Amino acid sequence: PKLTIEVKNPQQRITEPVNNTKSAQAQPKNYSQPVSQQNIAVQEPAAKFNKSLDDIRQAVKTKLGSQAANNIAVTLTPENLNAAWQEYIEQLKEARNPAAQSFGLAELRIQSNDLFHIITGNNLEQKFVESERIKLSEFLQQRFNNRKLLFSIEIEERDEAQTAIERPLSTRAQYNKLVEHYPLINELRQRLRLELD
Repeated sequence: PKLTIEVKNPQQRITEPVNNTKSAQAQPKNYSQPVSQQNIAVQEPAAKFNKSLDDIRQAVKTKLGSQAANNIAVTLTPENLNAAWQEYIEQLKEARNPAAQSFGLAELRIQSNDLFHIITGNNLEQKFVESERIKLSEFLQQRFNNRKLLFSIEIEERDEAQTAIERPLSTRAQYNKLVEHYPLINELRQRLRLELD
């Protein structure tokens, strides 16, 4: 609830919240005195806000014009796209993001200057690429100065013969490879009675 008190000057109104405590009732305030102009602090707007609407529009046009000259869209070519793609993969590797391997295995196909397709080999690779969709989109749009740049992620099953992926060797496979080159390693293992895990 609010209490409104009218004073002799009808243009002046003072509104104060009603307080039910005894101390507020004990000390009534005198609102009968008119408020003078010297008691009211009027702040002048800062000089920088004194611009007219036309000045602001002109400043925005000038700024956008200079940015447009600097931000000419880069043509989407296989070379440019692959270079940007490898740069993004390096960022993922530096961040130790497990999606980097899926990005390395993906194939890129350009459809137009504003659209390309990311072809993955399976559902898991697609999920990894999909998890980075927003960051990748922002990176590529900034890299190519093209806010219209879009991509789609598709799954295309690959034959095992097509994918010649170097997978890391298991511990046993690494040992066997070393034994082929250095047969004394096997002899040493037998003398020390060591077993492979």
